[in-house]
Amino acid sequence: DVVAWSAVIAGHAARGDLGIARQLFDDCRHKDLVCWNVMVAAYAKHGEMEKARELIDRAPETDVVSWNTIITGYAAKGMLKEALDVLDEMKCAGWMPDEATIVSLLSCCANLG
Repeated sequence: DVVAWSAVIAGHAARGDLGIARQLFDDCRHKDLVCWNVMVAAYAKHGEMEKARELIDRAPETDVVSWNTIITGYAAKGMLKEALDVLDEMKCAGWMPDEATIVSLLSCCANLG
């Protein structure tokens, strides 16, 4: 059951066990969008933005949560240019920024001074 897989992946990621989380993700045969977003969020939360980007680029589908997760990850690291680049990609992919997008970008700007 993909819901159970996603919960277990999220649990390992929350403890910082990204290797185990990724192995479980890779072993999951029927990944849905939530499963992909959970793994992307795990990498982004732990500052592993290259790995988060790799996954989002490979994902068979995305949604506003997928894009916001990447933007938030870059914003948390103070990487405003990268966050804005992803915002452009998000819009090109047909997703409009929402309140979460704007909050992440404004927080990044505020933290830059």
